[in-house]
Amino acid sequence: MTAMQGSFLKIVVVVLLLLVGAPLIGSLIFNVAAAAYIMQMMGMVSDSQEKAAERRASDFQGVKVVPEGAPGLVALRNFDNFEQTRTVSLNMHMRLTDIRRGDQNAFDVNDVEAYLASRLPVLARAECDLVVKAFASKCAVNKVSARPTEDLYQVNMRLTFVQREPFGEVAKAPELNYVEIPLNLNDGDDKSIMTDSWVSQRTRYYDAVANGCAKIRAQNKNCAVMTVTIASTPQRGSSAIKVNAGARYAILQ
Repeated sequence: MTAMQGSFLKIVVVVLLLLVGAPLIGSLIFNVAAAAYIMQMMGMVSDSQEKAAERRASDFQGVKVVPEGAPGLVALRNFDNFEQTRTVSLNMHMRLTDIRRGDQNAFDVNDVEAYLASRLPVLARAECDLVVKAFASKCAVNKVSARPTEDLYQVNMRLTFVQREPFGEVAKAPELNYVEIPLNLNDGDDKSIMTDSWVSQRTRYYDAVANGCAKIRAQNKNCAVMTVTIASTPQRGSSAIKVNAGARYAILQ
């Protein structure tokens, strides 16, 4: 019997088991609970169940990892693919002139909302380009939005990425420790900048993210960039904004 024939017979058996004793109410009503049980017993487990079990696992390449349920462990196991916990999050205050910079398209001042709807995805893809240039092999836009705040716009972006540099070597041990390392990308207090220097400042931040991971890998043999967070706060009575920026790395040791 071929594998295809075997699978077909399994399906037939499931259907017959469902039909036998099923109540008739105008038409046959399938017993959903019984179907799920029978299919599970026959090894027909859904992909979603398998993925859920994988996320609950607390190991790396078969080696136990502590603490159990470490938040970024799934991202380490799924290092070469997009993973929802590996993100770049931005909360940026920008002037409309900053949003329009480099855009030669006509702009209707009476319909800013429509303009933003078309312009924001362009800015988000450009941000992904900066991330790829600094430390990622690929980047995708998860979401982008903007809302007016006085004479500025609060632009929010969430990007996901795959790290360009390999994770590195992991020590051969019966048990591994998952550790997250924070890094202040300002090397101290929040930085005051003018909104027209946003792009150059973020470029420096992303370069610092890459350099930080390289230093950690040199000491620990492995490093993964987990999150990058950049957020600004308008300064009252000033055209400048304050920026807080940080990154978190994960290592196994």
